[in-house]
Amino acid sequence: MKSFPDGTEAEVVFSESPAALLKELPLLKSRYKSLCAQMEAISLEQKESMESIRAALEKTMSIVQELQQQTGLEVEFSF
Repeated sequence: MKSFPDGTEAEVVFSESPAALLKELPLLKSRYKSLCAQMEAISLEQKESMESIRAALEKTMSIVQELQQQTGLEVEFSF
């Protein structure tokens, strides 16, 4: 038996029998489909996080520029 991080288990079968391999195919297809769905969700969350980070950075830079104009000071940023 093999445990996966999400708590599911799958039996690892080392067989040369094509019939045995075909029997395992639906389980593998199901697992693949589940992993693809998880990756899509992760990708969407990553995109949303990056958009939020960019928006926060743009707002911060805008505030810094406004403060620089009001005080007459300049601060250089290097990333």
